[in-house]
Amino acid sequence: MEKYYPDYEAALYNKYEDLSFLKITTPIYNVDKTILILSVEYFCGSLCGTGATYILKKENKKWEVISKLGVWIS
Repeated sequence: MEKYYPDYEAALYNKYEDLSFLKITTPIYNVDKTILILSVEYFCGSLCGTGATYILKKENKKWEVISKLGVWIS
């Protein structure tokens, strides 16, 4: 049976004695860089975690979340 996580699971555990980690994707911007999309995921074990994709809009030099999509919980 294949492992759900690749080899980095063992590397994380060996280094930190923990499998918890946060994953944030590289943001994708529109042409004028006023809207961005990114995903944030938190893993805390093989059947433990949460994540979502966010759409943010820049107004008055400040980023605001305008939508939260694809929320998942394990």
